Amino acid sequence: MALFEEHDNVNIWWFPKEFCQSRYGEYRESGTNSCTLISLILANKMSQELVFHHNASPVRLPAKAVQIFGDAMNEGNKVYWQLFDHVDGPQDRGKRRAPNLNIPEAIDALNAQIHNGFNLKEWFYTHLTANPTNENYFELVSSRIAQVLRLGVQLFQRSNRSELPKNLFAALIADSRTTIFVFEFPTNTVSFFDSHQHGRRAGAVVAICTMDYFDRLAMWFVTMLYDIYHSRPNLFEISFLTTDVESRNLVSPTLN
Repeated sequence: MALFEEHDNVNIWWFPKEFCQSRYGEYRESGTNSCTLISLILANKMSQELVFHHNASPVRLPAKAVQIFGDAMNEGNKVYWQLFDHVDGPQDRGKRRAPNLNIPEAIDALNAQIHNGFNLKEWFYTHLTANPTNENYFELVSSRIAQVLRLGVQLFQRSNRSELPKNLFAALIADSRTTIFVFEFPTNTVSFFDSHQHGRRAGAVVAICTMDYFDRLAMWFVTMLYDIYHSRPNLFEISFLTTDVESRNLVSPTLN
């Protein structure tokens, strides 16, 4: 189903264009700006089971990951439809309000849903700024993103508690697109899920590497934004999320 490629120790799966938030599932017509909801729903589902395994094929994405991704797209689009689309009448079609939700707004919306078992809380938020005209833009931005991710993971792992949760999540917003990084400590992996369509040929994309290669995954991400969307964002917003009550009260990392 997905086209596999390997780039600098990062495994990448490009899905067909039909498998993305604006083309997949019953509520696909509401998928234009539902990426924040999709990312948080996916993270919440990933927190409930171990998706990647030590003995998994490096070229085959686990079926469970694909199922969770598809379910998150459909559920996120449905919540977005409930929030905005279905409240408008036929006379409002074409001028419908279609906002991009930030992380706190998406969390509130998901907490208001009945029986969805949503249990993520925002641990801390930070943002990075960049000069798109800098000739070293890709190196500088990717190194800063990798630094933020690494510091967050290190502080999370150093916290004092009897049992370390198996997951930590980081939602990253750039150019009004929300994506999600999933850290699975039992397998020492970080995976990346982006539910948007990527160009005319590809739909959603998933990338995964070991935690030793934060910098390479970040470089691939920043380069991909330019290759697909011709975008050099000047602002990157990063929100770490967790289901762990103790971690929610930790001091946020100091970013220099």
